[in-house]
Amino acid sequence: MSRILVTGGLGFIGTNLTLRLLKSGDEVVVIDNAYTSSLERISAFEEYDGFEFINQDVTTPFDELNVDGIYHLAAPASPIKYSRNPAYTVRTIVEGAFNALECARNNDCRILVASTSEIYGECEKHPQSETYNGNVCTMSTRACYDEAKRCAETVSFCYHETYGVNVVCPRIFNTYGPYMQLDDGRVMTSFISSLLKSEPLRIFGDGEQTRSFCYIDDLLDGLELVFSSSLKGKAINIGNDFEISINKLADIFEEICGRSFERIYEKRMDHEPMNRCPDLSLIRNTLGYRPRMNIRDGLTRMVEFYRRFDGSHSSHPNTERRKAYS
Repeated sequence: MSRILVTGGLGFIGTNLTLRLLKSGDEVVVIDNAYTSSLERISAFEEYDGFEFINQDVTTPFDELNVDGIYHLAAPASPIKYSRNPAYTVRTIVEGAFNALECARNNDCRILVASTSEIYGECEKHPQSETYNGNVCTMSTRACYDEAKRCAETVSFCYHETYGVNVVCPRIFNTYGPYMQLDDGRVMTSFISSLLKSEPLRIFGDGEQTRSFCYIDDLLDGLELVFSSSLKGKAINIGNDFEISINKLADIFEEICGRSFERIYEKRMDHEPMNRCPDLSLIRNTLGYRPRMNIRDGLTRMVEFYRRFDGSHSSHPNTERRKAYS
């Protein structure tokens, strides 16, 4: 049994990871200030004795914690959330990385600093491999997230080179599944919100832009493989390399729901890439990673999850049982 720190543990990926770690018997310390989630999410973990919650902004140091490993996930990851306060987004990602790395340095433990496919920007190379340096406009509305994540990678590699910190940076591509916030503005949750509210599907641009969607269970498999690997001071792509257009995704969504939706096409967001798909050669060849969930089955599971609770919960169906944490 290990004592694992998960920053951003109330977020989408953080919640699913924390549940997996707790179910496997690990103790988990979550640091989160619920800036992009909700403290009600804590109810998802109440039944586990090994859960500890610290209500704290990651810009405040936490290097005195005693832990055996760190998953540093804290960041406002959706465009709606990170553009709400761009300066705070940069501080959260960059200062949070410094603080997480200091904690790893003090504990002499393994740390995974989550990066993102957004660092590739408006891609001029397709699919994107780890050797591609990207094409990011520093003046765009997305830059507060994209560039901060690029900086967090640099900080991680500096800590590895300077202090020998055992760090790896997975570049996470589009991920979906249970526990996403329905107001985060991403295409999957936007579609499900349309279902629950009986509203048209909103699609930015002409819908012919493509993405590669990874189901959360496959992503967690990849994160755990990377975390337990011998990779140090490196970035590595994690995701699913099956590429699909947004229009085709909408077609599949309608088939799953058993009904047609009106589609409203809106102006494409500035500096949004037309195509995004990971080159998974590195993680496949070094760690044997293979995403297993196809888009139809994964989206079906997600629709069923939100239909079951009718979208009435912001975090977890079991919100009536709550405890006070500090």
